[in-house]
Amino acid sequence: MQIKLDRFCLLLNEAEEEKSMDDSEVSPYLLKHLLYPYLAGEDILLNDLNYDAFTLSDMDILFEYISEMETACNKVHRKADILWKSTPAARPSRAFC
Repeated sequence: MQIKLDRFCLLLNEAEEEKSMDDSEVSPYLLKHLLYPYLAGEDILLNDLNYDAFTLSDMDILFEYISEMETACNKVHRKADILWKSTPAARPSRAFC
């Protein structure tokens, strides 16, 4: 598959923006003390968590948020993989001096 830059730019301009992920419903405590350290590769000690700072439903919301993140990452990965495997189409003539 070849990618023509002008067509690619046109498609990018026409692409609908997807809603960004909203973490406003996720417990700030869980974001700060569980998710962000985990994503940074830090060790999370369960004894260090304050279990009174969140509820079981907060955990459900966090899991749903993580699932949305995973879906978004998979979409980006699939699209990037298509681009990576494609070859750019050369212009038939020089576009600049």
